[in-house]
Amino acid sequence: MKRFFYAGHLKQACLAMLAMTLCMATNIMAATTITADKVENIKAQKKYVATGNVVITKDTAVYKADVAIYNEATEEMQLTGHVVLEDKDFIINTEQAEFNAKTKKGMLHNGVIYLKQGKNWIHGINLQKLGDDHYYAKTVYFTACDSEQYRTARVLKSKKADNSEKPDWCFKGHDADIKVGDKVTATNVTYRIKDFPVLYSPYFQGPADNERKTGVLLPTIGHSSTKGFMLSPSFFWAIDENMDATINADYYSKRGVGTGLEFRFVEPNHQGNWYVYQINDQKLKEQFVVARASDRYTSPGLQAFIDINYANRFDYYNEYGDTRQITISRFLQSSAEVSAPVSLGSSSRAYLLSQYWVNLRGDIAEHVPQKLPEIGYVLNPTSVGPMVLTLAANAANFVRKSDPNGQRFDILPTLSHSVGDTVRLTQSVSLRETAYNLGNEGNYGSNLHREMFQYRGQVQTRFVKNYGTFLHIVEPSLEYNYIPNAKALPLFDSTELPTKESVVQAVLMNKFMFNGLNVLLKLAQPYDTFASMDKGALPTSLKGSISGPALPVTLNFLGAYDSRNRRLDTLNSGIAVKVFRDVTLGLSELYSHIDGMTLISPSLSAVLSRHWIVTASTAYDVRIVQNGQRLRDIALALTYKEQCWSLTTTFTRKPSDGIRPADYTFVIFLEVRGLGGFKI
Repeated sequence: MKRFFYAGHLKQACLAMLAMTLCMATNIMAATTITADKVENIKAQKKYVATGNVVITKDTAVYKADVAIYNEATEEMQLTGHVVLEDKDFIINTEQAEFNAKTKKGMLHNGVIYLKQGKNWIHGINLQKLGDDHYYAKTVYFTACDSEQYRTARVLKSKKADNSEKPDWCFKGHDADIKVGDKVTATNVTYRIKDFPVLYSPYFQGPADNERKTGVLLPTIGHSSTKGFMLSPSFFWAIDENMDATINADYYSKRGVGTGLEFRFVEPNHQGNWYVYQINDQKLKEQFVVARASDRYTSPGLQAFIDINYANRFDYYNEYGDTRQITISRFLQSSAEVSAPVSLGSSSRAYLLSQYWVNLRGDIAEHVPQKLPEIGYVLNPTSVGPMVLTLAANAANFVRKSDPNGQRFDILPTLSHSVGDTVRLTQSVSLRETAYNLGNEGNYGSNLHREMFQYRGQVQTRFVKNYGTFLHIVEPSLEYNYIPNAKALPLFDSTELPTKESVVQAVLMNKFMFNGLNVLLKLAQPYDTFASMDKGALPTSLKGSISGPALPVTLNFLGAYDSRNRRLDTLNSGIAVKVFRDVTLGLSELYSHIDGMTLISPSLSAVLSRHWIVTASTAYDVRIVQNGQRLRDIALALTYKEQCWSLTTTFTRKPSDGIRPADYTFVIFLEVRGLGGFKI
């Protein structure tokens, strides 16, 4: 038998103390409690009538109202006036409710439901509660957008709330079926902005939480000067909790139709992302096929990965690449590796590796060696008495149509030793053996081999001075790298790069650390002792940076000056100036004497208000005129943000490369919280 507690505004102190004692006892013994200003017990009907600040608590649910009638036998309750129902999954505000606490069924009159998990709002004129997490409404408003109207439940007081109080967007539908934690379905649905209808659909299905759901994704719609009108609908398939897939189609009015499939999964020791796409280009009369696969497996005894990037034609990314980085990429690389410790927990491992490169420049004939495969052994730093030993050994097979190819064996043991505290001396000695079995060997010979000795040494110290207002750190060092002899080898990878050298390098690093400001200057001057006196000095490099919140300026630069030829070889620098608190102007440059390039790139990033954001960037080549133009890519973006949605307008221009005309693309991207985004 249930027991209940009733508490009013007691005027006398003794009655208040008695009520407090009774409250403590019934809260311990009963599953249901009632507090109110006044409670009437109708024993014949097993009913309780509570008025004024009513709070009914049952299990994890709390029911609040101005007036409540509770039936002890059936657990039915009638709530009126400022009704609030709250459980772990939802908060309900309504004018009036008939509710059964046992069956979880009832009726909500003009109610607003806030779903905690998905942060969604549901407003129904007459909401039927069909179960614990199941509702039905003849007319319903559904949104993931917060509003003054819903937060304060003013919808309960007036059906005509001010336009400023309404949600920024919502869906209005009929015959709505709502399953909390699952989905919302409705018919004759309109998408409304500030309650103004802008789109219509005969059917709607949306998530009633933040979990992944199978369904049609909002499409991408756009226009390109080279591809024409673009439409890209997609279908998302939530296969299981740990895996899903996306099926997409691309329609280009000037090119044709493409289709793609992407599959993703995550397991405790295994995860992957697989993608395949094909398009028949009607303009070029070509079929493009691309595939990507990223797969990782990790366990204490075995690690493996696959990164596959495939394109059947080198010019696919020039035609359909969506970023500048991929359109200017020189190679497309794929690799796969399996590795395992030689003994569990040891500092060494054995591996099997394969690497494959695809040349993406059809205008440059280059025969890239493919590593198919390489087997190797790596010993990580291991103490051998006072010394530290590392070892790398591998055997690789290189395949290419012309130029030298064949097998290579390479072993590189290194012993190193460090001593000193105030002045630190670090030395290492390496012995390297590289041997080949070559085909198409040219002038190298089929059984080429090279033995190489290498010594490295570094002396370094540090001076630190605290001036109170700032800290000054000076780190001078002297480095030496010595290879007495290194025979020329056919180039396969970085193994063949070391050459005969004897280079001494003096380095001076200065660092000033103020409160909120860091200044770094690093000067390095190398000298080749094998060269003649007048040619021994190699290019001087200077690296610097100024950064920190104390200054509105961030500066980085790295340059190399050739004192022998009295010229600047390279200079890469960038500066960002915060003009106002949320407005930043940037300017970077890339200079290379060898490549004959001077590229200037200005940029702008500005948060104009809490709603408006603008970004812009471009690149201008001072020295190289390409197809009569110096101006390179241009990108402009203007974003308007609200609490639950944003609208971004972008304009991009890709210049002509002499084969393809310049491409101009204009896109409007609308993102709605809870529903993802689509482009127009």
